Amino acid sequence: MESWEDEIGRRHLVELDEEMDEESDDCEYVNPSRIEAEDDVEEEPNKEGNDEEVYEVVHNMSHYDVMTMQFETVKNAECFYLNYGKAIGFGIRRGYKKKHPDGYVRYRAWLCNREGKRDDKHIERQDRQREPKAMTRVNCKACLKIRYELKIKKYVVSGFISEHTHRLASPESVAFMRSHRRVSDGAYAQAHTLRRIGVGA
Repeated sequence: MESWEDEIGRRHLVELDEEMDEESDDCEYVNPSRIEAEDDVEEEPNKEGNDEEVYEVVHNMSHYDVMTMQFETVKNAECFYLNYGKAIGFGIRRGYKKKHPDGYVRYRAWLCNREGKRDDKHIERQDRQREPKAMTRVNCKACLKIRYELKIKKYVVSGFISEHTHRLASPESVAFMRSHRRVSDGAYAQAHTLRRIGVGA
């Protein structure tokens, strides 16, 4: 177990070489200047953290600051980009992932949730009976890409595009985006119980 204190006085505890449950949800706010080691896992990060602190750190970062970042794990990189997206005003989704034959992740990318575009066949349908859904994909190119650097045994940023091709969400509405929504275990259990007994069905 190692611990460190970041610039805002927050104490962080990290266990090294521990196999973590892929269903766990314990990703805290990650200060990009002080990221410590954990084993690489693919899991849903926790969206908790002081939003004002995150906004201040993110908005003071330059493109160079992001490109020179290093991460001990894929999870830490995802936590950073999740916090970055929430502060700036966009949601993220996981992009491509390539693994080494030894099992560790070699390359990983995260994309803006409005990356890509709707297939033309869905737009030009002549037999449409309902109004088409609002366009959610606008071919936004914003992304974060990392690769594992064997010499230093860390993940480094190999690509970062900060510009978006769409309007960003306001701080009040960003929490409703899929990647930033979070239902507590207690609230989920209560909703499940109410549904089971027929309330709200």
